[in-house]
Amino acid sequence: MVAFPFGGYPTFGQYVEWAVQQGCMVKTDLFLVKGEPYSATRIFHPSGKKWVTDIGTQQEEFLMPTTVARFDRRLGFKSPFFSLDFPDMDPGKRASCEHLRHSRAVARPALPSGLSAG
Repeated sequence: MVAFPFGGYPTFGQYVEWAVQQGCMVKTDLFLVKGEPYSATRIFHPSGKKWVTDIGTQQEEFLMPTTVARFDRRLGFKSPFFSLDFPDMDPGKRASCEHLRHSRAVARPALPSGLSAG
C-alpha cells in the first residue's frame, strides 16, 4: 500500500499545506494550561461551515491514517493521503444505536459470585 507521496504518513504540516491549497483557512492560537503552552489549530472549509480542530500537534508530527480520515470527514474532503475511516467511532459524532448496545454489552463484565450490580 502506497500513500502520498510514495509511502509513509503525512505530517500535520503537509496536511495543513494541502488544505490551504484547497482553499481552506487555517488559524492557530496559543494558550496556557497550568503554565504549559499548547497550540490549537483550526482548519476551516472554504465555505466556513465545516472545520476541524487539533490541539498540541506540531507541524512535523506524522498523522495516523485514522486522524487523516477524521480531518477529511470533518472538512468534507478526500485528501490524497492514506486514511482509515471509522465514522461511528468519531468522538464528535453520536454513535449508532447498534454500537451503543454492543458497547454496553462488552463494558459489563460478570461480577464475582455474591456481588450485585445494584
